[in-house]
Amino acid sequence: MVNLDCSQSALFSCFCVCNSSPLSKSCVYVCLLLH
Repeated sequence: MVNLDCSQSALFSCFCVCNSSPLSKSCVYVCLLLH
């Protein structure tokens, strides 16, 4: 699993998306390439 820095690159717009499930809270890191 890759742990990315939220301010990794100005070329990408990155954000974390988390589900708040009471059984298992998990987050995914999403990066969109800026054109």
